[in-house]
Amino acid sequence: MADPGSLPDPRLEELTQTYRRILGHYQEIVALSREQRRRLAEREPIAGVNRLLQEKKKLLAEIRAEEERVTGAREWWKKVRRNLPPRDGRDLLSLLDAISASVETSLGLESECRELLTRAAAWGGPVQGPVGATVSLGARAHAAYARSESVASRPGDRG
Repeated sequence: MADPGSLPDPRLEELTQTYRRILGHYQEIVALSREQRRRLAEREPIAGVNRLLQEKKKLLAEIRAEEERVTGAREWWKKVRRNLPPRDGRDLLSLLDAISASVETSLGLESECRELLTRAAAWGGPVQGPVGATVSLGARAHAAYARSESVASRPGDRG
């Protein structure tokens, strides 16, 4: 039987699994942001862009729920991480770095999308509405985008 001291702490395992799921969510957000940028660049109907925003909001809510679920384990990690053998925290640190990179990518894409929306509004550029009617980008579109961006700019706590 293995020495119990050689097994990783269950809290570390829980954090690693949770952050693996969170990374998957952030990778989905990056993919949705790329699709959002493509649709905006091609001046596709704003309704499709809004659906992407809703999907991203759902993923961000799942991320928040995951982070809240492991608050205790995360607090434990902050206190003991410097005392753990390097091999014990390597996977978790790698996941946190990947999450950070995904957040940065997502924020960059969000910035590009905001710029596309701003340009379209400045030009008075029409964007196809949900039923094929042409509508100008107005306050509702900007407000929906601003709400999604303020949520997206809340990256997870790296500790």
